[in-house]
Amino acid sequence: MDVRSVHHVAFAVEDLDAAVETYRSLFGAEVEVRGRLEAQGVEAVYLRLGTGRVELVAPLADDTHVGRFLAARARCRWVFTVPSGMPSVSATS
Repeated sequence: MDVRSVHHVAFAVEDLDAAVETYRSLFGAEVEVRGRLEAQGVEAVYLRLGTGRVELVAPLADDTHVGRFLAARARCRWVFTVPSGMPSVSATS
């Protein structure tokens, strides 16, 4: 695979509203789309940041994949990137 750009970077967060406000105040990020993805057990926000995006995901419950991920890592968080052109989940508000 020849990756030439990154579509977005995703962060798992515990408090979605606080994380959105942090990105707005520090970086001027704007909400592009926000919605609940029940099948994935998360609420997600795409933030437009310059020419790219940041996706923030928060668990809907502790027993979801993201809920367990956050609990297992306490304050240490991982980041993953999605190359441009790869399929993405569409969130609806």
